[in-house]
Parts: sequence; C-alpha cells; structure tokens
Amino acid sequence: MKFFKWFARFFVKNPRTRTRTHHALLKPKPKPKPKPKPKPVKSVNSRSTTGTKHRNPLNVKAFKRGKPSADYWDFQTGVDTRGHAIFENPVYGIRAAIVLLRTYNIKYGLNSIAGILSRWAPSSDTIGSLPGAPPNSPIAYSRFVADNIHRDPNKDLMLFKGREVNSPDELFLVMAQMARYENYSAYELSRDDFDEALTLV
Repeated sequence: MKFFKWFARFFVKNPRTRTRTHHALLKPKPKPKPKPKPKPVKSVNSRSTTGTKHRNPLNVKAFKRGKPSADYWDFQTGVDTRGHAIFENPVYGIRAAIVLLRTYNIKYGLNSIAGILSRWAPSSDTIGSLPGAPPNSPIAYSRFVADNIHRDPNKDLMLFKGREVNSPDELFLVMAQMARYENYSAYELSRDDFDEALTLV
C-alpha cells in the first residue's frame, strides 16, 4: 500500500516527472540507416569475346561432315555460324579442348607447341574464322605460347601418355597461354575449372 502511495505522489502529482515520462514514451525511435549496397564484383575475364560468350575459352569448333554441329561435344548446348561450340559452363569448354589435344597426340602425333598450333589454327583458316579476315599465323601463335612459358616450340612436351594426361601442370600452362591468345592478353584460365575438366575427360 505504501508503494502505491509513493508511486502516485512521485509520478502522478509531480508534473515535471509526468511530463518527462510522457515525452520519453512518445519520442520516436531513430530510423536505422540503410546499409550500403555492395558493389558488384567484376569478373577477371570481363571482356566479351567468342570464347567468353560461348564458355569455350580455346574456341573449340564443332563440325560434322563439314558443317557446324550443335551436338558434336558432350555437354554442348549449341554452335555459332562459324562452327564454334557453345557450352553452358567453361569447365565443359576446357574439357573439349583437352579431348581435342589428346586426339592430336594419338591420331596425328602432335605434342609440341608448333605441331599442335599448326593444326589448331592453320593458315588456311582466317582469324576467328571471319570472312575477309587475315589468315591465321601458326608461327606467331606458337611463338606467343612458347615465349610465355619459356619452352622450345618444337620440343615434344609429352603432354599425354596414350589416353591419359601425362603432365597436368604442363598442359595447363600451354592451355592457359592458348586461351590468352584466343581471347585477350589479360585473360586468365581458371585452374579450378581446368582440374574439374580433367575429371570429365
């Protein structure tokens, strides 16, 4: 009973306390400041090329009986008018490139940088397979790849042993430089994508 009397005397009869309590109850809470939106992370490989658009870093082609084919490679989702395969993931494009390089080794005995690129980008074809474009230069292509990994372009690299990849690290070095030449100099082939592609070969 004493408590209620004290409460009434202090809070009800004391106008200063009542006013202060009243304002404290009505004072609006400050609105929380909106969190700044995170800036979009820009991909390392942000430039648009045939290779980046098609998730086909080495511009592997897909032909059947001399015509572009939309179902030549496993995991292929389409083909452009110049015969470049389209994939839904770069891993599948890298896988196709590994399979093709292995075929070059088994079927044609090509295992040097100069030998591989003489068939990969023959001078009989044009740059990007574009009508009216200058012809490919396998020599310039070979020099670019070899110089960047400090290898003799005519040396047998022993990339494959039969159907098995003999030297994954060496193969990645070669393919990474090929991808740069096929796209642009700052292009970076993902080692994680390459390693995953190896499990699918």
